[in-house]
Amino acid sequence: MLLTSWIGCNLVVRLSMPFTAIRSALLVVVVGGIAGTCLLMPNVFCIAPFTLGMWMLYIIVAAIFAVAFHALDLKLETLHAVRIRESE
Repeated sequence: MLLTSWIGCNLVVRLSMPFTAIRSALLVVVVGGIAGTCLLMPNVFCIAPFTLGMWMLYIIVAAIFAVAFHALDLKLETLHAVRIRESE
């Protein structure tokens, strides 16, 4: 569930470019809400409290997913641009 939340944050970043004050505030609220739920209310979604090892693994996997998300997004943007050029 937390990785799904992380991908959601990446989507907010992607859709918010270029950043404005309100879009930046939205990102802060989303990330803060996820972090707050994990740290302050771990039982809300039956999330087991994270140990240090779990946090380390989560950070590594979340970073991998973020890189993969942005790489896929750039590839799809490139393909979209090529198709638009071909259709003209």
